[in-house]
Amino acid sequence: MFATALPRREASHRSLSVRLDEENLNGLLILCEMLIPFAGRVFMDAVSRLRDFRFMSLTESMSIGKVGDAFRDLTKTLRILRRECRHLGWSRAILDIDTVLYSLKQGEEAKTILTQASQVELAIYAECNHHLFFVLPEKWRRLVENYPGPLFGPDVRERFTRCCVDIDCAGRCLAFGLGTAAVYHLVGIMQEGINAIAKDLGIPVSLTSTWEDIIGVLDGYLNTKRAGMTKVQWKRVEPFYSEAISDLRSVKNAWRNPTMHFTRHYNEAEARKVFDRADAFMRHLATRLKQAPVPK
Repeated sequence: MFATALPRREASHRSLSVRLDEENLNGLLILCEMLIPFAGRVFMDAVSRLRDFRFMSLTESMSIGKVGDAFRDLTKTLRILRRECRHLGWSRAILDIDTVLYSLKQGEEAKTILTQASQVELAIYAECNHHLFFVLPEKWRRLVENYPGPLFGPDVRERFTRCCVDIDCAGRCLAFGLGTAAVYHLVGIMQEGINAIAKDLGIPVSLTSTWEDIIGVLDGYLNTKRAGMTKVQWKRVEPFYSEAISDLRSVKNAWRNPTMHFTRHYNEAEARKVFDRADAFMRHLATRLKQAPVPK
């Protein structure tokens, strides 16, 4: 993962007066494609349509009917572009877009509208010059967009609703290379999972204990639970609990820290391992359990 900003070829006050050439425009389109959280592909398409419109010679080579179609298309494009600029807080671009939309509504001459549309391009280029953009590798895209499905799966989100914020934050932290922060959010997720097991077994678990102590307590109560069941009853529940304890041990090994509350740092690979093991653990719990009530 790396961060980049559009290169400042010229000072910001000069960039406002420089008309976009093909090289700059292509750079802008590439940059727009990076804006994943803000419908970047829609944004890029809108800017591309704006460019096409700028190169039209409406007054010389288009019939009145085609001019009308082009204006309607431009109005739609500008509205899409305005929405995305609003998400980004690009007030200068919004002002220029509103100017063009007003001229279109008032039926201004094509030459006037073409001139104003070119100012929209300049405004967008100027806004890009003053923002920092983060570029994520394709492999991390799902951690930000929750595509093709939500992180940790829909069952975990439905049955452990208090985990949703931590799940999303852990994914974003991992995507941006913040391994220790990702593990911090995974702490909250794991706490919910262990509390659910403890509630199901009817036992107290101290989350400040070591991993071995927590697993030891769960194992001990499972043996007690087993003694109070018939073989048929135990056969029904044993696979679930055995896999849950196995997943918990897997998380402990990836955690590489004696307790859930840690003092060490995690790099990207270590955080990814904890994330994947916690994912498997919570998905398994969601097949049978749900979050415990918040202690009063």
